[in-house]
Amino acid sequence: MAKRKTTKPISTGIIGLDTILRGGLPPSNLYMLQGAPGAGKTTAALQFLKAGIDAGEKCIYVSLSQTAAELESIASSHGWTLDGIRVEELSASDAVNGAADQTIFQTAELRLDETRQAIERAIEEHKPSRLV
Repeated sequence: MAKRKTTKPISTGIIGLDTILRGGLPPSNLYMLQGAPGAGKTTAALQFLKAGIDAGEKCIYVSLSQTAAELESIASSHGWTLDGIRVEELSASDAVNGAADQTIFQTAELRLDETRQAIERAIEEHKPSRLV
């Protein structure tokens, strides 16, 4: 019988959750948090990235709606900083807004593609271990 390769889980930065998950999340997977405003999604995301920084990993927070200043304020409210976390603020570009008048694609489709490309550029440039 072949030996099954096991990988060490990565910490979420939330002790209770890591306990339930038996050490954390399996690496190299995509996870999605969903919840109402104020449920703690941003806080959980920051804890995940802070755990990565503590482990010596490169981390990026890609924000589509919050500014770096707003994220810093949220972190500060917990006694944290964003030190070591690269914040990439993305929003609809003027090029996308102008192109919307000259294409058969919906503006939302153009924005999604532009956002995807910006995220890919950030990943290629900074090569993070953790991305939120």
